[in-house]
Amino acid sequence: MPVKDLLLKVNKAQTGNHSVHMIQEVVKEVDSENQGIPATETFESVDLSTLSSKELLALNKQLTSWLETHECQTGTDNKLDINDRPYDHELYLKKLRLYEETCVAYFSRPLGEELEGVL
Repeated sequence: MPVKDLLLKVNKAQTGNHSVHMIQEVVKEVDSENQGIPATETFESVDLSTLSSKELLALNKQLTSWLETHECQTGTDNKLDINDRPYDHELYLKKLRLYEETCVAYFSRPLGEELEGVL
């Protein structure tokens, strides 16, 4: 379910100790962190060597979330993911490979690269 739809639901009722305003602030913060990062569907065309360490971590975080919410549901004969959507094994493997590539790209960077020019 997209974040915008979740916000609409939250606007109708307050959830636990979290106010609607607080949840909206978290969404704004996540959106600002992801600026400059292409949408998940276009990740395949991204040159990882051009991304900063911070951008690689943001991309990795998005891919982790996607993989967790699109994994195959057991007992469905590889037809549904855990959110009852049609499961696409080929797409899942592509995202998994890209996730692995972001890890390799990040860990192959020199230590402290993100601090260059700051100190």
